[in-house]
Amino acid sequence: MKNIKLLSLLLLSVIFVNCSKEDEKRYDGKALLTFEKSTAAVGVIIGTGSSDLEITFGTLVAAPGAAVTIAPAPLAAGDNAVPAVLGVDYTIASSTITLDGGLTHKFVVKFLEGGATQVGKKVLFKISSPTVPNAIFNQTVAVTVKAACAEASKVNLNIRFDSYASEISWNVRNSTNQVIATSGPYADGLATFNLQLCLAPGVYRFTMNDVYGDGLFTSPTNSGTFALTLVNGTVLVSGGGNFGFTTGALPFTMN
Repeated sequence: MKNIKLLSLLLLSVIFVNCSKEDEKRYDGKALLTFEKSTAAVGVIIGTGSSDLEITFGTLVAAPGAAVTIAPAPLAAGDNAVPAVLGVDYTIASSTITLDGGLTHKFVVKFLEGGATQVGKKVLFKISSPTVPNAIFNQTVAVTVKAACAEASKVNLNIRFDSYASEISWNVRNSTNQVIATSGPYADGLATFNLQLCLAPGVYRFTMNDVYGDGLFTSPTNSGTFALTLVNGTVLVSGGGNFGFTTGALPFTMN
């Protein structure tokens, strides 16, 4: 009886060891595809038109002659980011490349200024090949793209209100009369309002309006001001006091 029990235990041990070996994942030496990293970020500087991002991927073993394709993939479920769109927000110079004998390779993605926003957008890329399988890690790369602002394009708007901020609104228009930025009215009691704008080189017009018709003036001791300045302190537009219903269009130029 003891011999039967011992034999049963030995048999169970052999079965357990064999199952463990079968379940164990082993690298078999194949030239697996993988991105260098799973996330990336790029800023498109306003006024430059576009920005290039090199996306690096590789194979664990050289696979000369293999064709590899990069393509956008749907964002993950629950990801509320605004998706970047191929042909609108970015372009890919060559979506398929033929590998040489190296282990590291690159795709170049051009992100366009026209699609970039200060809030940001995201695109998920995947790589594939008909002859080279994907590794189990870094199968995709998520790229976040935002509009970036050069120092020379940063404009600070500073408003000091009188007692009636609810009467004030303003806008900035470009040379084609398109509204680039606008805000107001505000809550009465608000003392100041500060905002940094990002403006590409060009000609603009700033207008401030007051629905009551006395501008930023309540009394000689309670009068507001406004100013648009570059980060180096250069004043582009300024004013305040009683300008009536509107300042009119005040022109300024970004170089």
